Amino acid sequence: MLLEELYSSVGKLFLEIHYQPEGPWIYADWVGFPTSGNVLKGARAYLDQMQQKRCVAVLNDNRHLVGAGMPHWTGWSASGFRTRCRVA
Repeated sequence: MLLEELYSSVGKLFLEIHYQPEGPWIYADWVGFPTSGNVLKGARAYLDQMQQKRCVAVLNDNRHLVGAGMPHWTGWSASGFRTRCRVA
């Protein structure tokens, strides 16, 4: 079930967040070129959905990304994001 679609500042889709009740878990389908702002916005959005739906896991699907992948994770993952993941 599609829960949310996130768009960049120029109107391009960069993330679809789906709910999989059989887990329950979140399926995050990343699209296009990842910017640090979009990665952070998207990760916060799916963590919020995980809390609302009481999900136990998330599957990040990076198959639809273009460019260098998600190098932006390393910059802010150590600065409180992992703590938020544990709380979720």
